[in-house]
Amino acid sequence: MDTVSLPPSPATVLCTLDLRTETHPPRHARSALRDVLRRHTRVRLSPEQMEAAVLVVSELVTNACRHTPGPVELRVLWRASHLVVQVEDRSPAIPAVTPCEGRGDCGGYGLLLVEELTDNWTVETGPCGKTVEVTLRRELG
Repeated sequence: MDTVSLPPSPATVLCTLDLRTETHPPRHARSALRDVLRRHTRVRLSPEQMEAAVLVVSELVTNACRHTPGPVELRVLWRASHLVVQVEDRSPAIPAVTPCEGRGDCGGYGLLLVEELTDNWTVETGPCGKTVEVTLRRELG
């Protein structure tokens, strides 16, 4: 039997949000994500999955605003029955999970949450910065 390689599934862009003019980008991103996920009937998430997606978006946008200069953009996609979130910023620095001794009362836990709540996360760098992409878990627990 011959094996046929299929091209990757195309993604449907559900939302693109430029957060550079927002007073509170993480709050705006959370609100926009909830609205987008409620509007799109193809996207069927449990309440737990919805809250996990909102938490992941909040963490990624907060990190981008806190640790990088310049504008931040949020993209929400639906690809092969998976919710995909991309956060783009202007820094080439690759984010890393903070070691235990570096965590404190005010931070260092965000990427641990992202790792726990997503199937995977990747970083793609380019000449103008980077894009952090996460694929949300289909099943939580």
